[in-house]
Amino acid sequence: MKTLAQFTDWMWAVIKQWIPWVGGSAFVVIVDWGHRLGAWGEPGKSLFWGVVGLGFFMSMFLSWKVERDSLTASKLQEESLAAKLKVIDDAKPRLILRNVYTEKVDANQNGIRVMVANVVRAKFENTPSSNYPNNEAKQVIAKVSFYDPNGNLILEMDGRWTDSTQPLAPHWVSRVPLLETDFRIGATHDLDIAFRDVTFTQVYGDGPQAGLVALNNDNFLFQRWRKPEHVLAGDRFTVKIRLCAVWVNTEFSMEFWAMPNGEIGVSPS
Repeated sequence: MKTLAQFTDWMWAVIKQWIPWVGGSAFVVIVDWGHRLGAWGEPGKSLFWGVVGLGFFMSMFLSWKVERDSLTASKLQEESLAAKLKVIDDAKPRLILRNVYTEKVDANQNGIRVMVANVVRAKFENTPSSNYPNNEAKQVIAKVSFYDPNGNLILEMDGRWTDSTQPLAPHWVSRVPLLETDFRIGATHDLDIAFRDVTFTQVYGDGPQAGLVALNNDNFLFQRWRKPEHVLAGDRFTVKIRLCAVWVNTEFSMEFWAMPNGEIGVSPS
């Protein structure tokens, strides 16, 4: 049926081009009438059929030319649109996950060192293909989701940029301004993911209190950073990180797992 419909469309295109040539063949009729009236000699039937045949041939050529011109115009339009989209894409930020790693840091509360935390972090970099003003990513926020080995979602939270200020003010003071950071062209920023209490591990071994804890700005309001809702049950997790801003909506994933002596294994996924 599709082939029949295409054949019908082709025939109709040829007929639309052939009609003017049929009208043009009136020239042959006039020549023939002139001969019958004795105005000139016998022109021959070959002239008539020659014009008709030439008309049919030209009709097929013109219908092909119209279709080719249409396809060429469509292709040029697609190429122009693709070029415009590339210009737009080149003018956007390009945030990539550079690497994931762990780092041991001193945890201080009220000016007193309370523990050594082994922190899981993800490093992001802005690597645009051009150097336009819009290639800078402004007010980027992170949404972090934790999944168990079976793919079940166990926690969603706002991410914390490592170089942001620790929220030391009372809990009713908004921490929203701390959630954003700007990525200049070529700039890198680290995102806190989770931690383990290495000090506890050194004293008591790998027990429940040395388990993995999700880490963001909320943790600093709790003793030894252990916000109850952020304590992760288990020893291996997949993390999905979504970075959001104007011209930015990108998701990355990584894995981390508990190891002996308070260590943490990490890997992008």
